[in-house]
Amino acid sequence: MKTEELEKENQRLREQIRLLEEKLREKNSPRPSQHQQEDAAAPSSASEDELSRANSELQQHINERANELERINAELNNSRLAALNMMQDAVEAKSIAEKLNASLTSEIAERKQFEEALSQSEERFRSLFEDNLAVMLMIDASNGRILDVNKAAVEFYGWKKEEMLSKTVFDLNTLSAEELMEDLRKVAANSKYHIDYKHRRADGSVRDVEVFASRLKVQNEYLIHEIIVDVTERKRIQRINMLQHNIAVAVASSETVSELLEIILSEAKTMINTENFFFAAYNEETGMLRDIYGQDQMDSIEEWSAEKSLTGYLLAHGIPLFLTRQDILQLEEAGDVEVVGTMPELWLGVPMISGKNKKGAVVVQSYDAPDAFDAFALEVLEIVAHELLLFIEKNHAQELAFKLTKAIEQSPVSIIITDRSGRIEYINPFFTQTTGYTFEEVKGKYPRILQSGETSPVLYHELWDTILSGNTWQGEFLNRKKSGELFWENAIISPVVNSRGEIINFFAIKEDITGQKQMVEELIAAKDKAEQMSRLKSSFLANMSHELRTPLIAILGFSEILMDESRDDYSREMSEMIHKGGIRLLETLNLILNLSAIEANKLDIKKEIVDSHAVLEDVVQLFSAMAAKKNLTLQRQFNARYSRLLTDKQIFSQIFNNLINNAIKFTSGGGVTVKTENTGSGLSVSVIDTGIGISEEDQQIIWEEFRQVSEGYNRNFEGTGLGLTITRKFVTKLGGDISVKSQLNNGTVFTVTFPLWEEGVHQSILPYTEHEDHQTPVIFESASELPVILMVEDDINAVNLVTMITKEIYIVDHARTSDEALQKAGSKNYDIIFMDINLGKGGSGVEVTKKLRQIPSYKDTPIVALTAFALMGDREEFLAAGCTHYLSKPFNRNQLLSLLKEISEGKV
Repeated sequence: MKTEELEKENQRLREQIRLLEEKLREKNSPRPSQHQQEDAAAPSSASEDELSRANSELQQHINERANELERINAELNNSRLAALNMMQDAVEAKSIAEKLNASLTSEIAERKQFEEALSQSEERFRSLFEDNLAVMLMIDASNGRILDVNKAAVEFYGWKKEEMLSKTVFDLNTLSAEELMEDLRKVAANSKYHIDYKHRRADGSVRDVEVFASRLKVQNEYLIHEIIVDVTERKRIQRINMLQHNIAVAVASSETVSELLEIILSEAKTMINTENFFFAAYNEETGMLRDIYGQDQMDSIEEWSAEKSLTGYLLAHGIPLFLTRQDILQLEEAGDVEVVGTMPELWLGVPMISGKNKKGAVVVQSYDAPDAFDAFALEVLEIVAHELLLFIEKNHAQELAFKLTKAIEQSPVSIIITDRSGRIEYINPFFTQTTGYTFEEVKGKYPRILQSGETSPVLYHELWDTILSGNTWQGEFLNRKKSGELFWENAIISPVVNSRGEIINFFAIKEDITGQKQMVEELIAAKDKAEQMSRLKSSFLANMSHELRTPLIAILGFSEILMDESRDDYSREMSEMIHKGGIRLLETLNLILNLSAIEANKLDIKKEIVDSHAVLEDVVQLFSAMAAKKNLTLQRQFNARYSRLLTDKQIFSQIFNNLINNAIKFTSGGGVTVKTENTGSGLSVSVIDTGIGISEEDQQIIWEEFRQVSEGYNRNFEGTGLGLTITRKFVTKLGGDISVKSQLNNGTVFTVTFPLWEEGVHQSILPYTEHEDHQTPVIFESASELPVILMVEDDINAVNLVTMITKEIYIVDHARTSDEALQKAGSKNYDIIFMDINLGKGGSGVEVTKKLRQIPSYKDTPIVALTAFALMGDREEFLAAGCTHYLSKPFNRNQLLSLLKEISEGKV
């Protein structure tokens, strides 16, 4: 209680005591009689006991108040003493306060200076934190909440500052919250730490970081200040260097590709996902890829075609490819690839190419994770591919070196290696076997120890000039062995150069050709004899062709006329037999001559653009009468849309002459069909008959020379057995293919295929027109209008035949010799000239033709080479000499009339 309050309470009690004492005195003092008072004041009176009790109560009350007053006085005294003490203390306090005030004034001034310094310090710290190029974070140690970040952190992580302040370090770190919280507790306890983490960024990427953290205490709370250093590139380089080192060690220690790949995969799988990995080797000859080493969750494919495959697409482009599922689908839609096996979500491949050689590829793929690989994975795969390629090339080089070493040591020719001056450094065992000299005997010496003195010094000068200029020299020496025996050597000597192009050695391969020299001399003699025999054979064949064809003119020509003009059946039948025998003889002669030309490689192919349908129509027309005579149908089914070929028209016609002739010959009922179809970029021509057929075992021998299905004395059909042999050779020469399908007694199908003319593949088929009858002659109104033919011919039978066939449409004049022909041509202009080539004495038909072409009036006159020279190449030779047309002897009415019609229409 305060002093003022105690004083007031003391006064109040004193006043109450005074009043009580007065009441007590009044009670004890003499008073008027009670009865008087009661009579005067009140109608009633009190007893003595009641007064006594009241007095006691009053006395008690006074005592209580006195006691209370005494207590108050005591407390008041104490308060006064305290007040005095306080007053004394106040005086002292005032003095102290004055001193303290002076001190506080000074302290406030100092504090103000301190606060200003602190503000400047905080500003410097804020600038140091905010503008620092290092990434910095302030973190609450108790919960990992990010309290502050600097500009570098915002730039590094990619989030806005407000976004980062709403995150925790658990959002950044790839560690679990428990692991990371344990690290925070450690730094809170130990004041600092240094540790490596992986941090996420706004773009989803994960970076390797090095964290330097220190503990700060602010207002009794612990904060953590972190400096973040991006070490992704450093880590990448370290990991790549380690990978390269480990793989290089593996390359040095591994013996096989599989062994190396096992080590490589064990290293690579620590960096990238290799669950679906394969190394495919490429075979450039076959175009196939083969899985040398691989592991795959979905597929197991050992070999596949590079064409249209992803790996083949990779090798074709020659650069690493990073393909998503969408990329692959686009390539597939464009027709660039066809996926082999299961479609991956992500496909990463690196080609292995050495120079221009495609060795293969290494590939990783993921079937379920579209973000399984990144640029680092590509870099790892490139290292794997590079080291693997080096290993393969190293092994190949070692194998090649081993093979070369063995080849040199075991070579059946002499190998010599010298230094640049020619001193011998190495010889192989065969050198010793050939010359008799051991390595010890020739080491450091010059190869001149083998010289015999029979070789010209000029040759040695040429040798050294050649090899010292960096070129290879080849020639022959006549050398001498250790035993003194002479022997011939064929030598090839080449310089060996280093990486700077400097010659450091010479390498010589020397072969003992003594036996060959003897053989060559024998071969030259044999060749001369063979060439002489070949000339004799060619001359014989040409003479035989001429001598056999010449009499056949009369046999075939006049028998044909007799058939037409005979009035009785017997004469007509005899004429037909003569004509048939002549035709058979002519066919046999043509087959033998054709086979001889093919075997002598004298078949002259003259390719031109040919409409195959037109040629086939001519052949069908040619055999229509033959088919009709046997009551057979001869049909054509030209289904091919494209029919142009780049081929030899004459040989093409001969092929189907043979096939249709055979089909009619071996068919007794039904008919023959000639059918064309387009197959891809080719033309297929089938000759289909309903004849006797060919058994399966006989289908191989029909292509052999002089072989027939029916052979021996009891054979059922005529012929030499050369028709199909020659046909097959003709087809091969024209770049085609022929096949046969047949069953005995059930007909035969011969199919010939040719490649279409490339431009013709893209052109429509030529419009087909029916061929007119070639036998239709040109009719003139009177003999005076008939054109005149000069027939230069020494065979009167040929002249008579032509005269009889053309008697109604041409006048035939005759010259037997070259001089007579030139004389007549000079005195008269002829419309056509028929020129025999072999005119006996005097000039040949070729010479006469050349002279006629020098006469202005005969510059454009049709000149027909009408000759028995019918070997391959004869026609072309005569046309080149100036003739416009060619007709071989013997010929029939239709052939002659067709030729004349062609001339009259101006066709060449």
